[in-house]
Amino acid sequence: MSATMPALSAADGIRHDLVARVRAEIAAGTYDTEDRWLIAEELLLRRTVAE
Repeated sequence: MSATMPALSAADGIRHDLVARVRAEIAAGTYDTEDRWLIAEELLLRRTVAE
């Protein structure tokens, strides 16, 4: 954690370590993977069929 990023507190409910990791993956171009797209597609199709 840097001095500019506050430590996680129960009060804010934000997982700052997770946010930082995801931001780094997006910046590196490694966040969007084929597996993640397939899972998202499946969840979307399930939601559409259930409605």
